[in-house]
Amino acid sequence: IIGYGDPTVVEEAEEDQYNLVLTHAPDVADELLPYNADLILSGHTHGGQVNLGLFGDYVLPPYGKKYIQGLYSFDTVRNTKLYVNSGIGMTFLPFRFLAPPEITVVTLKKTP
Repeated sequence: IIGYGDPTVVEEAEEDQYNLVLTHAPDVADELLPYNADLILSGHTHGGQVNLGLFGDYVLPPYGKKYIQGLYSFDTVRNTKLYVNSGIGMTFLPFRFLAPPEITVVTLKKTP
């Protein structure tokens, strides 16, 4: 699990295993791509919380400006995926605008 910590802990991920990484801040994903991460789950951005178009950079938190919400795919050896959940909470402002709350269920299945 990586919050604002050291992403190199993922160096220990085994190449022959499915590696799930939990990180609070989604922009850390860029630092994880050289490693054996298959799926990265993150939050932190609240889906932008207040989406006013031109003002996005002012509302988004540090380490949450590049990957805001949803599924991202990366062209890596392992085809790494990042999912950023917009969550149900709020920060600083006591409301959300054009950033509906969400609860996501992720089901992992072993493929033959």
